[in-house]
Amino acid sequence: MNNTLNSLRYQHEALRIASTSLDLNVLAIMDVFEGISQSAQKDLEKQEALLAGVDADLEIISRVKIHAEFMSQATRKAVEAGEKARTLGDYVSNVKMKQVAETCARTHGDLRSMFMQVEDAVARLNLGTDEVRVTASATVYVRCSSNFIPSR
Repeated sequence: MNNTLNSLRYQHEALRIASTSLDLNVLAIMDVFEGISQSAQKDLEKQEALLAGVDADLEIISRVKIHAEFMSQATRKAVEAGEKARTLGDYVSNVKMKQVAETCARTHGDLRSMFMQVEDAVARLNLGTDEVRVTASATVYVRCSSNFIPSR
């Protein structure tokens, strides 16, 4: 009976040590994730804002005039001869920019989805660790003869 009691005590102590080690490792993971999470969340929000402003940006570039010094000789002469002044919109394709924006929006959606999956996994890891801690620390002693034996 004493051998069984000692064996159970050693097993319980080993569980406590393993649980403490798990807690420390999960704590390290949580610290790293919190640092990465804040930065990733800010970047995702910035991407979302940029994507939301694509149409307005394309409208604005159609109004930004190009200074004559940045035009080719032929274009400069044409503008001086009375042709319409050049804008950034003359050099940027709305169609291609919208295609780029659509690709970026899909990538952004994928990144947001992956971030949420990682957030969920870290939350599950944290909850699982709490469950392990509670289970490993729960010891109930039952009286058997004159000895006390830990049981579950």
